[in-house]
Amino acid sequence: MARRCIFCGGGSLTKEHAWPQWILNDHGDDAITIHSHGELVRTLAGPNAAIEFKRVCGPCNTGWMSKLEDKVKPIMKPLILGQRSRLGATEQRILSAWLTKTAMVFSCTQDDVDRFFTRPEFDHCRVEAAAPASVAEVLIGNYRGAERKLFTQVLNPVGIGPHNGFETYLFTIRVARFVGQVLAIRNEPDGVNFLAKVHIGSEAGVHISPPVDPVIEWPPMASFDDGPNSLTAFAERTLGGLSIQSPPSS
Repeated sequence: MARRCIFCGGGSLTKEHAWPQWILNDHGDDAITIHSHGELVRTLAGPNAAIEFKRVCGPCNTGWMSKLEDKVKPIMKPLILGQRSRLGATEQRILSAWLTKTAMVFSCTQDDVDRFFTRPEFDHCRVEAAAPASVAEVLIGNYRGAERKLFTQVLNPVGIGPHNGFETYLFTIRVARFVGQVLAIRNEPDGVNFLAKVHIGSEAGVHISPPVDPVIEWPPMASFDDGPNSLTAFAERTLGGLSIQSPPSS
């Protein structure tokens, strides 16, 4: 059966960059690291560092996705450089939509990992330019560590603990000083607050979906680093919540 576009279900698939071309143009020389389930999977560097895959159609690639990239670039560039900025409701919404779209794209780049998002959820992202209901939170942060490689971490544990069907998908990306993260949860059992169990490492994270502050002054007071506020711990925070016990019966 021929593959269809993950976002609209159409044909005529074209090559799509998982890392957007404008980021590669500015930061591709720094090399790219790809992590999955807490392990380094691949390191790419030089002119062939682009991660391309054929799961998006031409109209989506050159249409709403291209427009979203144009909108997010002037918002992200000061954050990538660690410069002062103010993020209002519109900027937070665009950043959240871009991070969700990017998380969805990366969820389809690993053939050996079950795809988390459903066909209606991909369509929701395309039509509404917003995260689907399964996305529990979208956070951003500032990084002050020494690492300069572009960083991607994908965690997709399936069938957590004793709860049949309970799934999570955690996607983390870092471009120079900018950190973004999308956490999606499906079929969370009654009485289990998964977010409360996996807050470790998120102290430097700033919520943009659901939004908390109408205006975010950048950079934030707390930043990720290579020590106490470890970016690695933040990117692997769901690993500590895998052994979830059923709530006691009343």
